Amino acid sequence: MPETIARRTIYDQFMVALGDGYCPEEMAELLGLPIATVSLWLSRLGNLASDFAASADAPPPQAATPDTLPSLTLVYTPDVLEACAGQVVTFTANILNDDVETLLDTSLLPARPLEATTEVGAVIFAAITSPFDMGDLPAGGMSSISFSHKVSEHEARSGGELVSRLSVRATSTGSNAEVTDQCCARVKLSYIRAAG
Repeated sequence: MPETIARRTIYDQFMVALGDGYCPEEMAELLGLPIATVSLWLSRLGNLASDFAASADAPPPQAATPDTLPSLTLVYTPDVLEACAGQVVTFTANILNDDVETLLDTSLLPARPLEATTEVGAVIFAAITSPFDMGDLPAGGMSSISFSHKVSEHEARSGGELVSRLSVRATSTGSNAEVTDQCCARVKLSYIRAAG
């Protein structure tokens, strides 16, 4: 039996664990994934269920097949939820190939200018300004990279959010199709006045 058929993808294992009633923390430990990845997948499944409930008059959805499973997932998270002036925030991008095929030429891409300007009152952190080559990703493989930003006093005074967006693009060796995903990381900014 070919390895691509015999081997379960990480996403398949996630779905089995979900069916067996594992909690998010247990699933993350079982699969060796960050809790953020598991939480993102659970959130996407919740959104999918809401979409199905909202379209009750529509024809019933077809069962998922390996061809319809996502093949590339980007989870982009900060190390803190809130930051003040002088604090260094680390953003980590985890790129997961949850397909049975190798992904070629995986690249992180900066947010398009239009996406950044839609964040009214937000402080935009551009982790990268041009495509960043992450190489090839084997089936079930994951690649990570981190970026740091020191919050300035001016940024902290805004009282808004520090927002950083990334997207990822690769080519599947199975279908030769381009696959993409995107994610946005947010940190609440706070300003602490000096006593006295």
